[in-house]
Amino acid sequence: MNEKTISTVMWCLLAFAVLVPIVVLAVYGIKLGPVSSQTTDWGSFGSVMGGAFTLLSALATIATLLHLYGQQKKAEVRQNAKDIENEKAQKNHDNVVKKQISALTFEQYLKHQSAFLERINKMELGFKSKILFSNPEKLYRDIFPNNSPSYCSYTTELAEGDDKSLGFISNINEVCEKINYYLGYHPDNTDIYKLVSHLYELQEKLAITYQEKEKEGDVFFAGQKIGLNIYDVYSLILDIQKAVNFVMFFSGRKEIALERKFLILLGDSIYRKILEDERIGKIIHIYNEIPEVPKLYEICDFLCENNITLMNSYNKVKLLFVSREMVMQLKNKKYLNEVLGEVEKDISSNGDRIKNRDGLERIKDLLLELRSGSHDQDGSV
Repeated sequence: MNEKTISTVMWCLLAFAVLVPIVVLAVYGIKLGPVSSQTTDWGSFGSVMGGAFTLLSALATIATLLHLYGQQKKAEVRQNAKDIENEKAQKNHDNVVKKQISALTFEQYLKHQSAFLERINKMELGFKSKILFSNPEKLYRDIFPNNSPSYCSYTTELAEGDDKSLGFISNINEVCEKINYYLGYHPDNTDIYKLVSHLYELQEKLAITYQEKEKEGDVFFAGQKIGLNIYDVYSLILDIQKAVNFVMFFSGRKEIALERKFLILLGDSIYRKILEDERIGKIIHIYNEIPEVPKLYEICDFLCENNITLMNSYNKVKLLFVSREMVMQLKNKKYLNEVLGEVEKDISSNGDRIKNRDGLERIKDLLLELRSGSHDQDGSV
């Protein structure tokens, strides 16, 4: 029932309520004549008027209820209109807030990514451009896979169960734990192949490349330079730790520490494993500027096994492999021949006391090869 209908019905009821008493009085007057002086007549008249005014009262009550109902409907209409207006205003406000939040999130995302890339540039400068991150944008996405212009988080959680979206940091942690496991053992008792392969794996995940020109002692894994030099293992481990801890710091994770107690022995063990195991030598190889170095290293290994008998020559040759700078002295063929002469002299004096005759013959052959290779350039630099 609309407002107009309610108003019409209400006025009709009021008119009817007023009209009924009037009609009753008119009919009473016409039928019964002038005012009577009889008590019974007045009693009858009172009964008639009581009934008429009872009807009037009932109709007035109905009209009042209809009026209140109409007022309630008006109030509901006004409230509904106000609610619609408020809802519209709230939606507009929510849209404005949403746009503001989106703009703020987008700005946070850009600043966060910019800070990440800027920090990488500073790290590369700290590495003196020897080490570069080949794809910093991809590295950022790997560390923060959920970040986008509409969402920005400053931390990541370690992956649990089948959650692969956060697996990058977990993988980095896992590889570092494996590296530490193998670094924790004496190099002669550890798996050199797995250690080098995990170092390579870690650098692949971090998209690290090495820009320096190849130099004596650089280690290659599957044809890829991995930044490891057998004469300076410590530098690589330190650089890798810095790169990993940069990732950990930026993702809100705890920094890691790589084992260092056996690093001074690791380069020597890598070279020995390559010489001993042909399968490892096919995957891991060492760059040599000086072609005589591998043969000298094999000689040094034999001298080490017989260091008591051949102490003088062992000390002489072992000193060569203390650092890359010492090895580079072998470019001087005069110096190389002096070293070879010391070994030959020691073997000539004490060779009869060596039990490993096959090994001794192998060393003599190597000495002859080295002599013949350096004879034409004796004394040159």
